[in-house]
Order: sequence, then C-alpha cells, then structure tokens
Amino acid sequence: MNNSSRSRKIIITLSILVVVAAACSGFYYFVRVKPYNDLISSADKALAADNFDKAVSLYTQGQTYKKDSEIDKKIKLIGILKSSKLNYDEAEVKMKDKDYLAAVDIFKKVDSRDTKRYSDSKNKITQCRNLYISDNLSKAKDNLKNSNFDDAGKYLANVSKIDSDNKDVESIKKDIAKAVQEQKKKQEEAEKAKAATAAQDNSTSVPSANGPVTFDQALAMVVKAEFPDGKYAVINNDDGSRGYVSLDSTAVVKNKVTCQADIRGRGLGYDSTEAQNIDIYLNNNKNIINRKCYSFNLSQGGHIPDGYYVEADTGKMYKHNMGNSHAIN
Repeated sequence: MNNSSRSRKIIITLSILVVVAAACSGFYYFVRVKPYNDLISSADKALAADNFDKAVSLYTQGQTYKKDSEIDKKIKLIGILKSSKLNYDEAEVKMKDKDYLAAVDIFKKVDSRDTKRYSDSKNKITQCRNLYISDNLSKAKDNLKNSNFDDAGKYLANVSKIDSDNKDVESIKKDIAKAVQEQKKKQEEAEKAKAATAAQDNSTSVPSANGPVTFDQALAMVVKAEFPDGKYAVINNDDGSRGYVSLDSTAVVKNKVTCQADIRGRGLGYDSTEAQNIDIYLNNNKNIINRKCYSFNLSQGGHIPDGYYVEADTGKMYKHNMGNSHAIN
C-alpha cells in the first residue's frame, strides 16, 4: 500500500470519527443540556412571580440533570423569601385594620434578602408609626372635648412612647390642664351655691311676713311651706303657668294639679299671678278678713281643693281648708 492510499484511509477514518462525535454531542445536548436549561429558566420565572413551591419543584428536577451549587443556594433562598412574603402580607392586613403597632412588628420580620419587599416594608413602618400617632392625637382631642381627661392622657402617653418630642402632645397637655382647672372651679362654685341654698332652706321651715311681696316671692313661700323636704317636681303648663307636684303623685291636669292613685301625693297650682281681694274666713267663720291676696290651689289625694293665701301687702300667709283659714307665719 502506497502512501497515497494510506492518507485517504486516515482522512476517511477521521471524518467518520468527527461525524460520530458530532452526533453524540447533539444527542447529549437534546437529552441532558436542553431539558436542564428549560427547567432552570422556568424555575427562575416562577421565582420571579413568587410561585415558590413551583420554583422549588422545577429547580429540584433540574438537578437531576446536573448538580449545581448555585441552584442549591436558590432553593434555600426560596424558603427565606416564602416566609418573608407571609410576614409582609400579614403586616399589610394589620395595617388595613389600623392595628398599626402590630403591623410595625411584623414588617420588621421582612428579610433584607427579600429585595422585592424589604424597602417597601421600611417605608410602611414609617407610615404605620405616623398613622398611629395621628390616630391617638385625634382620640386625645375628642376625649378632651368630652371632658374625659384621663382617657385623653392615655392616648397622649401612647404617642409619647413612639415620639417623645411630639409638639402636639405638649400642646394638648396644656389644654387638658386648663380644662381640668376650669372644671374644678365650676365644681367648687356649684358646691358653694348648693351649700348656700341649703343653708337658706334650713334657716326656717316657713318664711316670716315682713312686708309687701311679689307673686314670685309669694309662690316661693308657699312651695317651701308645702314641700319642706324639697322633694317636688315642676310642671310647665301650656298656658305659661307652673304646677308643683310632690314626687309621689302621678297625674297633672292643666294648671290645676290633681293627684291620683296615691293619697300621699300633693299638687299645687294657681290660676292667676295677680293679687285679688279675697274674704279670708278665720276661726270657723267667726272672723272674716278682706285682703288683697295671691291664691294658690292645693289638691291632695283627690280631696276638695284647699290651698294658700299670701297677702300682697304684708307677706302674711294663710293655709285654707274647707273654706276656713289659719295663719302660718
């Protein structure tokens, strides 16, 4: 065999080997490389869409074609991202429900490796704190308006825990202190007025006659005489007059007060605020005195109306019963 024949054989052999190698390479690509690349690509897309379970499944399948330490790292990261997203979603629910402090605590659990949510979580922590402060300041102001000073102080304390230098807190505290002082002053004045009234009421059971009296003065004398314990109700009638009823009476008719159902009930009314000339029968009709008096009608347990006369010129008061009267001051 000459050299030329040998060269041709070598060339043919090498060509065959090249074809075989190419065929093997193509077979390996389609059987091993391409499926691996497709699985990893699909896994990356699933991860980007937060479809964590699908991504783990695809990465795991890919590793059956080729072991890769980077894929192991991605699978571990997915576990972290999955937990991080659960915390983020829960925190958003708390924020929507205005449970701001709880939301802050959960937003803090979002992992720094969760690049999709970490920065947003930091911003929402600030938002939650601001909303919490605003909400508590608003509630403090509402309670201040309603004089609920203790509750207002509690809301301000909540703000101070978050923002110790909040200027609104100091301003509202001054308003509370001022309102407390005003309320205390009003209470003291009311107590003084009540004490003065009680002292005046207890000075004597029936006022003494000491000169001319107006209708209102006469009425005050009669009411005090009839209800010495002060237990009565005032009825404002349609005609502008008033009725006075003991607290155990049960019915009122026009300006004449009528007590029903309870013999103990007493009612006091009047027909006119003008003093009129009235014949006052004293001592079983033996003495008759014509006086210009204010007249007050008394109804007691359904009996015939009796009542009071008060002389306009002297303030002298008489209680009449069945047409006969006797002086009581």
